[in-house]
Amino acid sequence: LRERGFEFRAESRWLAAVSLRVNSADLALLANADFIRRIEALRPSARVDARPGPPGTRTGIARGRDIIDYGASYTELEQVNVPAVHETDNHGEGVVIGMMDTGFNTGHEALQAVDVLGAWDFINDDGEVANEAGDLDGQQNHGTMTLSTIGGYMPGSLVGPAFGASFYLAKTEDTSQEEPIEEDWWVEGIEWLEAQG
Repeated sequence: LRERGFEFRAESRWLAAVSLRVNSADLALLANADFIRRIEALRPSARVDARPGPPGTRTGIARGRDIIDYGASYTELEQVNVPAVHETDNHGEGVVIGMMDTGFNTGHEALQAVDVLGAWDFINDDGEVANEAGDLDGQQNHGTMTLSTIGGYMPGSLVGPAFGASFYLAKTEDTSQEEPIEEDWWVEGIEWLEAQG
């Protein structure tokens, strides 16, 4: 395909597939190629906005000789018994988590202690997963929130169930659009995460 002048939007070794933007003449050429098993059009999608839940309550538990003040994160953590697990000194230490989202502000105060093992921006094809030139204001917000929810540690305000974990971060979601190209970035992101081990 490259020899024939096609530029790949994304490539997947898992799926043995590529994503291309083509016109009708290109499509006819591809349909007749003996090395192509199947051609699928990318499906459009629509944005679904999440609704925030009720605010939490402040409480604390003993952590060894320390007290964890969960702040507003207590309510959701209590629903899935996280404080009880934390009481056994089980947090995120030794766990590696791969995340794909809109970007990540790892300089946020709740993320100061987060161990980032690697990061890649599949939208801009660089190593910067925070907002950068060309991104919409707030591009990194959702990813920062999900990373904080999982691994953040800011006693009295927010404590993630897996604080102490290590992370690989992939920026795969573009908040300026809801287009099929994001599926390509997602596939590249998941394969990159798998390659990290």
